[in-house]
Amino acid sequence: MKNINVDIEKISNLSMLNLSENEKTELKKDLEEIILFAEEISKSDTVDISINPDRNELKNVFRADEITNTSNREALLKNAETNDGTYISVPKIMGGN
Repeated sequence: MKNINVDIEKISNLSMLNLSENEKTELKKDLEEIILFAEEISKSDTVDISINPDRNELKNVFRADEITNTSNREALLKNAETNDGTYISVPKIMGGN
């Protein structure tokens, strides 16, 4: 196993974690395994693998956004229970004058 230097004290301080000694030992072991796995993957030969963005052939099934109708202020105000001619009036729900 390759020796990997992981500073658990620095990581726990930066992440504001209060870790016990047992938790620090476990975390160091886990992080070392993750780093070793990443190094192993980086050794993979990807020269003959082409990047094909259409490999999964996903298609957008949503319709395009279109403006279908515009608001008619007069009709909206007519349907409101109370209004001041420009805005819909609603009762206060917060305290104050």
